[in-house]
Amino acid sequence: MAKIPWIMWIIVGGVMYYVSYRVGPQLDIFSYIGVAFVAIGIFKMLVSFILGGKEKKARKEAEEIREQEFTCPRCRYAVASDYTFCPHCGTRLR
Repeated sequence: MAKIPWIMWIIVGGVMYYVSYRVGPQLDIFSYIGVAFVAIGIFKMLVSFILGGKEKKARKEAEEIREQEFTCPRCRYAVASDYTFCPHCGTRLR
């Protein structure tokens, strides 16, 4: 199932509210649905901004760890940069 971006919730909700407002009381239910869509969009926006910072921080930390590690040329085992020998196959790394 596709993830709907928060901006689309807000746009669709705004359009629904505007159209139902312009038509009149015949489409009152759609104005309530439009307001609900806008509220969902704002909630999703706040959550994405709050969690987005945590994801960026986690990605940055993972990148730093990858930079500190390299693979053994013989067995392709991930080894920290301060190791002299590969703990998996014993190949000298320096």
